[in-house]
Amino acid sequence: MKSGNRNFCFGKPRIFFSPAVFTIFLAMFCLLAESVAGSVGAAPRPERFSGRRILCLISYSLSHPESNEIVLRIRRELTRRLPGVDLNVIELDVLHTADQKEREKVFQRHLPALQAGQYDLIFALGDDALEQVLAHYASLPEMPPVIFDDVFFPPSDLQEKYPNVSGAVRTLEIDRTIATARRIHPEAKVAVLLVGSDRRGELFRRVLEERFRGKNDFPVQVVPISRNSIDALASIFAGLDRPIVILCPGLPFGFLGTQTLESFGDLLEEAAGTPFFTMKGNLFHHGGAGGHMPHRSRIAQTASAQMIEALARRKAVGMPLRTLENVPVYDLDALKRGRFDVQRLPAESFLLNRQEAFIAT
Repeated sequence: MKSGNRNFCFGKPRIFFSPAVFTIFLAMFCLLAESVAGSVGAAPRPERFSGRRILCLISYSLSHPESNEIVLRIRRELTRRLPGVDLNVIELDVLHTADQKEREKVFQRHLPALQAGQYDLIFALGDDALEQVLAHYASLPEMPPVIFDDVFFPPSDLQEKYPNVSGAVRTLEIDRTIATARRIHPEAKVAVLLVGSDRRGELFRRVLEERFRGKNDFPVQVVPISRNSIDALASIFAGLDRPIVILCPGLPFGFLGTQTLESFGDLLEEAAGTPFFTMKGNLFHHGGAGGHMPHRSRIAQTASAQMIEALARRKAVGMPLRTLENVPVYDLDALKRGRFDVQRLPAESFLLNRQEAFIAT
């Protein structure tokens, strides 16, 4: 009896093979074998992290060469290691914005996106940036990992209160800066350390006064400076012959108001009779002669490595705090202007000139 279907004979099915059908069966067999082998023998493949949105909050502004170079290096390293990374940079610009309420307004514009879980990591560069993040951290339902860098005063209970926060801390090597200043400026008889008059300035003042209390080998004066101090700079240095002047980190330059940093640097140099030393690279373009500080390449390298680790782990919990290494960095033009003995700088010093500052090194 003939059937109307060529693939059946005597009522029993007859399988018809074609090259296409054979290829499909072979592919299915290979996939099944791979699945079985993976579940029994080989270790599971690591899951690739897909989150690449980072909110980068910096205390300063990208108009300052050091901050700009740090962010450029971080962006370059993250892009190389994490293709497609999205680094959204917010500038608090504390060198020009004294009012905390104004800085809060800047941050508030990005808070809804943070609260909606649109970022996979928060990066804070500088003390002000970290404080701003921690002030709102409890309101973030997703609690993304936070990495910070270039911070002097993290909360003492940071990792107990904020276990998903880690980063790199700076140390205040004011002693080495003073020692180097004395070597290249041997006629100086006193060091004047200018600190802010706000809360952080008070922290620096207490730390510095405690550090130099009872040390009589070289006089050190710790002087708080405020908005009203601009017109009183001459009185601060009255009777002092070309002292060592150091602008300490955390000085709220926003109090200058309409006064620019450049003109303030000029006023300070005129009142003191000598260029000032500093431990902040952003001040090189405003008359600073230099001091002991982390090189901006090290800041960027440390920050990038910690962000990549936190993204891979999807958390910063358990990541230890790091300490940034300070190196002597000095501006050649400012040293020459102050008639300092450049030959007596430490051999390992990074020498910059005012035109290139933190860009060429």
